[in-house]
Amino acid sequence: MGVLYVIGGAEDKSAEKPVISRFLAIAKGGLTAVITAASVNPDESYWRYQSVLEPHVDTVHVDLRNPGDWETVIKRAHAVFMTGGDQKVLADRVYATGILPLLASRLQEDLAVAGTSAGAAVMSQSMIAAGVGAMPWNTPDVIQWGRGLGLWPGTVVDQHFSQRGRFPRLVRALLERPELAGIGIDENTAVEVNVRDQVASVWGTGTVTRLSVRTATSSQFDLWVGQAGDTWNLP
Repeated sequence: MGVLYVIGGAEDKSAEKPVISRFLAIAKGGLTAVITAASVNPDESYWRYQSVLEPHVDTVHVDLRNPGDWETVIKRAHAVFMTGGDQKVLADRVYATGILPLLASRLQEDLAVAGTSAGAAVMSQSMIAAGVGAMPWNTPDVIQWGRGLGLWPGTVVDQHFSQRGRFPRLVRALLERPELAGIGIDENTAVEVNVRDQVASVWGTGTVTRLSVRTATSSQFDLWVGQAGDTWNLP
């Protein structure tokens, strides 16, 4: 089966640094489809990653604004990398192309799917589309929900987590959707999810915060914070 690689954003774009080097190991030199639909400047976003990835993997630019045979590309790819930007725009464009079922089925086979920043947020089915992070959890509009891609079921992912003070936002998300596990990922940090073994591991320089409501009718939480090398078993 495949791998999810969920990056909290602002990763060090160097093949020698831990977040990108781990992605390259997962990609195993195969064709990598770089999906730039979240970006306001998709070409610039592609070239930023192409310059890092190209010496180690073959890349192809998937710009979902323009017509293309993306189904053929995804069928050939060994890895997919979704760049940052606006997660709502990214999710809407993926749904509009109709490639999501193929992404999901290939993930169950051998595809590696990575996403950074907005590309991380869309991993959830119930996605944090926008909201105010560094405010009390009961602040109006602290969170706005959107439809993500659902590639990591049962979770809600928040990125730039410590750097933008988003703990209250994740608390609010789980109080509204207590059936979910909250995953807060710092910048330059990633969670690798082995789909077959259902094991998650932490890579990079920051921390990953895992939060869950103890019971659906309470406001008590279970909290876990991990750093590089730490792992946990998915429920």
